[in-house]
Amino acid sequence: MNREEALAVLGVNGQPDGAALRRAYRRLLRRHHPDVAGADTQAATVRIIQAYRVLRGQADAEPAPAPPPSPPPPGGRAEGDAVCLALPPHEAFLLLLDVAQRYGEVTYLDRENGLFETVIEFEGYGPCSVMATMQGRATGVTEAFLCCEPLIPSRPSPAIPEVAAWLSAACSGGAAPGEAPGRPGLDQLVPPDQGGCQ
Repeated sequence: MNREEALAVLGVNGQPDGAALRRAYRRLLRRHHPDVAGADTQAATVRIIQAYRVLRGQADAEPAPAPPPSPPPPGGRAEGDAVCLALPPHEAFLLLLDVAQRYGEVTYLDRENGLFETVIEFEGYGPCSVMATMQGRATGVTEAFLCCEPLIPSRPSPAIPEVAAWLSAACSGGAAPGEAPGRPGLDQLVPPDQGGCQ
């Protein structure tokens, strides 16, 4: 059986990807299988299987999709306005809450929804409200999305990606040199006008 004949048997056109081939194959196989449609459809079933094998071999030659991203290190990694932790949501929540209590004052806590707010004063900036909300993923990674707002309008808060990077380092036990509890330092800060909810 050649490619054109196999495409006609499965009822697909052009260059179908592996998912389209599987859908067509399974649809036809359910309709023509001898256990469902009777023994007289055995020849049609064999032909459907042969067509799928011909086209699947060609689809398998296509490049494989990129592998999923590797899980974050145990302490986590910062990605934009989020901290990604290779922990279940409840464990990630407790770890982040511990860091928040160590360096600031927790002012709001909602365990059921994985949400907390803490007031932290970063060196060189005024006190700011850092809100974190957890979102578990099927990959086993929990993302903590952050929002940071200054509490004194004339004293800006640091940019959220920098707060995420600091929080990620604090989760893994890393601390900036000379860091005092309640007043964490931030390295390589982005200009303050980039702060706020993003």
